[in-house]
Amino acid sequence: EEDDEQSECSGTAKKQKNSFHERVLHPLLVKFLSEDPNFRLLCKTIRHEKCLKDKKGKCEWNYPDIVGVYFPYNKYFPYNGYKEETLKFLHHTGQKRHKLFSFELKKELSFSNLKESYFQAVSNSTWANEGYLVVFEEEKDKVLGELRRLNQSFGIGVIKLESEIS
Repeated sequence: EEDDEQSECSGTAKKQKNSFHERVLHPLLVKFLSEDPNFRLLCKTIRHEKCLKDKKGKCEWNYPDIVGVYFPYNKYFPYNGYKEETLKFLHHTGQKRHKLFSFELKKELSFSNLKESYFQAVSNSTWANEGYLVVFEEEKDKVLGELRRLNQSFGIGVIKLESEIS
């Protein structure tokens, strides 16, 4: 009887874990991208379901879930530690004053939705300097191996989003 209760509870917990919409993860991802020293991005959620120009479903292949911009040599706060001469030099040597990022967020990634999710990230990041597929749920080894292979061919990075700080 206790085993039934335990399996019932774990089944309910699993159902609750998967019952939320991926949009609730956006603030968590935006916070990570803003604070992580490898990114320090300003981000915005794109609501592709509000796209009125194309038929339903097409816009999710045209627009990422989140876009980010990085200003490495911005003369404004908080990056104003650069002297004017440095900024002029960077400008004259063709250094970009910004980098654009594209993020496709998925609650979970399995072998059955892996290629669709990955190529959705490829499709909607053609304009960006860097594109990423962000996954919340733990991936299996078989999925990770395929992600590595796809990354070698198409260059879309993968980020494992965690809800707990260790």
